[in-house]
This record gives sequence, structure tokens and C-alpha cells, in this order.
Amino acid sequence: MNRDALYALKQGKSQNMIVDDAIRVANYFGLTVEEFMGLSPAQVRDQLAEQIDRLTPQEQAILEASLTAILSQRADADQVAPQDAATAKQPADQKGD
Repeated sequence: MNRDALYALKQGKSQNMIVDDAIRVANYFGLTVEEFMGLSPAQVRDQLAEQIDRLTPQEQAILEASLTAILSQRADADQVAPQDAATAKQPADQKGD
């Protein structure tokens, strides 16, 4: 993102930004995109709820299934990671017969 684009955002002359640039700028300042945009968690939830309400029942079912799958994968990864760490710390079998 160039300096002119950042200046325009700062001055309020532009409110358009590609997502990748928004993420980079927010990360630079140690913020989430939502925080960078000045949105509270409640506002983010409200916006998500409004967007979900605009989906068809079929689209809502797809979204719910996608979220369930993502969270399940994360839970599986969280369960595997600690076990891998514990396995890595165990000493190898020593055969001193």
C-alpha cells in the first residue's frame, strides 16, 4: 500500500481498501482489522448476524457446516499438538541388556 493511499485513509477521503492491505496495516499497528476500523466486538457480531440473516436457509446451512468443520479441525489439531510435544520429549527406549 502506498503512502498516498494511507494518507487518504487517514484524512477520511477514502474508505476503500483491499482486504490484504487492511490486514497488513492493522498488523503493523498490532491491531485486528476490526479494531483498526474502529469496530467493537458487539458491532462485529451485529454485522455478522445481519449478513447471516440475508442468506437463504440453504446458504445458512452451508455456512454452519463450514464453521463446524473448521472448529472441528482446530479442536483435532489442538489435541494432536500436545501429544506430539509430549512424545518428542520422551527419551528413546534404551536397550542395555
